[in-house]
Amino acid sequence: MDAKPFLTWLQNNRSKDGRYSNSMYLHAAEAGFEVVRGNGWAKVSATLDAK
Repeated sequence: MDAKPFLTWLQNNRSKDGRYSNSMYLHAAEAGFEVVRGNGWAKVSATLDAK
């Protein structure tokens, strides 16, 4: 998952009102998604048990 296009959109459209900056550190533990200064990565894991 490439988060950079979304982060660029946030920077361009939401930074003027002070709600977002590319230099921010964002962490959303619920989604397992972390962004550090515009370089993003996502980790997805699942456990399936079929009976």
